[in-house]
Amino acid sequence: MYEDNSAWPIRCAGCLNEFTQSIRVLRAKNAIHCPECGCLHTYTSEAFEDALARANRNEFDPWGKMLRLRRRP
Repeated sequence: MYEDNSAWPIRCAGCLNEFTQSIRVLRAKNAIHCPECGCLHTYTSEAFEDALARANRNEFDPWGKMLRLRRRP
């Protein structure tokens, strides 16, 4: 189950850098910057909440396509 302080993995579309952001931050904003290249990633609250709900139901693995990052318990 993902909580507000859980890490959510993100892969930058610009430089392919993999990083995490807390769910709390992702819920509070509709855009984040890649810490490596500064690329702006925008998303809707609805799309993120849908992905989070699917992840909580084990229908979606947000960590599945990460190459460098691994989910930590």
